Amino acid sequence: MSRKGKGWEGRRDLAGGRSEDRGDSYRLKRQGDPPPPRRESPPLAEEMGGAASSAGGFRGLVDRIDFVRFRRVYYLVTLAFLVFGGIALAWRGLNLGVDFTSGTRIEVKVGKEFTDEEVYGLLKDVPPSLVERVGVGEGTSLVLRYKRVLSQEEVDRVRDLLSRHFGGDLTPTVSTVDPLVGRELARNAVYSTLLAALGIVVYMTLRFEYRMALAGIVSIFSVVGIVIGFIALLQVEVDVTFITAILTIVGYAISDTVIVFDRIRENRRLREPRDAEGYLSLVNTSIRQVFVRSVNTVLTVLFASLALLVLGGPGLYTFALTLTLGLFFGAYASLATASQLWLEWTLWDLRRGRLRTARA
Repeated sequence: MSRKGKGWEGRRDLAGGRSEDRGDSYRLKRQGDPPPPRRESPPLAEEMGGAASSAGGFRGLVDRIDFVRFRRVYYLVTLAFLVFGGIALAWRGLNLGVDFTSGTRIEVKVGKEFTDEEVYGLLKDVPPSLVERVGVGEGTSLVLRYKRVLSQEEVDRVRDLLSRHFGGDLTPTVSTVDPLVGRELARNAVYSTLLAALGIVVYMTLRFEYRMALAGIVSIFSVVGIVIGFIALLQVEVDVTFITAILTIVGYAISDTVIVFDRIRENRRLREPRDAEGYLSLVNTSIRQVFVRSVNTVLTVLFASLALLVLGGPGLYTFALTLTLGLFFGAYASLATASQLWLEWTLWDLRRGRLRTARA
């Protein structure tokens, strides 16, 4: 019994030895493999810019730009455009269209192509302030806008002239806007813009912080002010499409600003700045990381708005021009105004001891 037990113990030992040998050989094989890569936090400050700049090209050029160094120059440029826009608005005012004043709009389906000069020459007795074309081919319609309310005799005169010129018994669709409706539209346009601004402040405060929310809204209103100044200077007729373009600009500008602020927030989570130099490096690095994306995005949308500006016709001219100006200045403001204002405010709070910093 003892030998049997001993034999069993030997076999168990032998089995254990083989099992242990297999484990040792497995461990030796694993030791020969290359070690797994170490997970490290991505660099935040200048080492990231230096590594990227060594690659050369446009990205390398961007990584060598010190965006925050010239932030006071950005403020002066923005202020100069705002003063210019304010002078233009006070000097010439907005050229309000029928939608915001009193006037008459006549739409007639003519079913054939025409030129603006042809229509103006035809309606010399009742000259319109604006001629528009809607549709193509047999579905082509002529739209006439007058900055005054036409009498029924004048409407009949326009219909007779168009019927003799284009053929057939044309039936126009006439709509009239009185001064009360125009003022109500203008008031609603202002309310809609202010409501959008309030929603942006609440959203950005909840998602980021109040400094970013207020810096973003100041940046957006500066863009709107600059665009309105240019429209006043050029005396482009302002209609409902202008309000649509302004609200589109507000949405696009805040989207671009959110991208910059989101990158600042993510980089700040990776490495909390300890002093003013840390915050300067934080904003600089964040702008560098999103600069190429912002440029590519605004160029893509600008190509579409420029196509509308050139090929869209008179009916879309105001919308396309306003959108084009807003896209350009909105991209500039998101990089050169919003983030820089947040930086100035943060540094001011840091100097006054209102901001907690990470300990070394």
